[in-house]
Amino acid sequence: MRLRDKVALVTGGASGIGAAIAERFRAEGATVIAADIQATDGPQTLHLDVANPQSCTAAIAVIIARHGRLDLMVNSARIAPGGDMHQGSQEFLAWAKSYETAGLEQRSRARHHAWLAALPCPVLRLDGTAPPEALPQQVLAAPRLCPGPTKGRRL
Repeated sequence: MRLRDKVALVTGGASGIGAAIAERFRAEGATVIAADIQATDGPQTLHLDVANPQSCTAAIAVIIARHGRLDLMVNSARIAPGGDMHQGSQEFLAWAKSYETAGLEQRSRARHHAWLAALPCPVLRLDGTAPPEALPQQVLAAPRLCPGPTKGRRL
């Protein structure tokens, strides 16, 4: 149980990827608070609007009051409907779903590189020939990729 005795906040935790992350963290021993704009306050849930800084501050204060600390946080709320990354996430999922059945017009290395170059965010490329246990170290060694209030800090 890698997360035993850890307190985790998962935004977007009511559904989709956020709910799956919350479930996995619980299976790994963490105390998880699933926060979501759709959630109501409860022992393992909090109502949270990540677009509202006061809501974020209040949620963290509630967690610290309940548990004495917050050890880790996963922000998956941004890809939910209404999130600022929802449209891009949906486009990526549509592209990924058709990748295996598409012809050369989609399965082109040149198109793939052009798509990566056009992304408005940094891209972390992992060496697929490395053993799987080495990949987390590649992620941890990368510079912070996401802008925002935690810019410059490692979470």
